Amino acid sequence: MLEDNRIIKMFGAGLGLAFLIEATLVRMLLVPATMELLGKWNWWLPKWLEAILPELSVEGPKKKSGPQPRYVRDAETSPLGDLPAFHRELDRMRETADV
Repeated sequence: MLEDNRIIKMFGAGLGLAFLIEATLVRMLLVPATMELLGKWNWWLPKWLEAILPELSVEGPKKKSGPQPRYVRDAETSPLGDLPAFHRELDRMRETADV
């Protein structure tokens, strides 16, 4: 760092500038703009490649249609309707805060 080696310093400055330009222009402007313009074509996959690739699922296997397990309540049998639990908790906290 303390030596007067200009070539190494020029390489370092050029690499830093190239990274800064790539990170700001390409990753923050061009890629999102292109993805917005392409829309659903952004995720296009050829049929032959889709047949070769394995089917991966982050959310687990697909749900089977049919009777639901007994522990699942629907909106008609639940006394609170289909209101999610966190909304019920939020309403309870608002009621106690107003008192």
